[in-house]
Amino acid sequence: MNFASVFAVLFNGCTGIMAGANMSGELKDPSRAIPLGTIVAVAYTFFVYVLLFFLSSFTCDRTLLQEDYGFFRAISLWPPLVLIGIYATALSASMSSLIGASRILHALARDDLFGVILAPAKVVSRGGNPWAAVLYSWGLVQLVLLAGKLNTLAAV
Repeated sequence: MNFASVFAVLFNGCTGIMAGANMSGELKDPSRAIPLGTIVAVAYTFFVYVLLFFLSSFTCDRTLLQEDYGFFRAISLWPPLVLIGIYATALSASMSSLIGASRILHALARDDLFGVILAPAKVVSRGGNPWAAVLYSWGLVQLVLLAGKLNTLAAV
């Protein structure tokens, strides 16, 4: 294992923590809730990863763990559930990132930091949800995805 492989696994556990921090504008007492929530989320994520580590290391063969990174399908009672879980996790992470980013974009627009450029992101529904900022964020994501090979653009 190298650093990038381990980071790729742990990064997914931390994106949920960041999604919670991005929604901090909805909290009654953010200065208390953000540090407490972050510490609890990190501790919970750590506990789940350690528990999963021990359960899989005690019940699986060493060669299976070393050679097959998708070994959960092999040991699952119903293998399609693992694939469903992977897709559900990816969808949940992407949706929480989109909603969290749109809340930040809405706050930037409300503060008039970028003037006319972010003016459409100020629009909210009757309930106070920044639906225009969500659409604006989605459009920005689509522009980045349509750009194609980002590694090529980074060199420029």
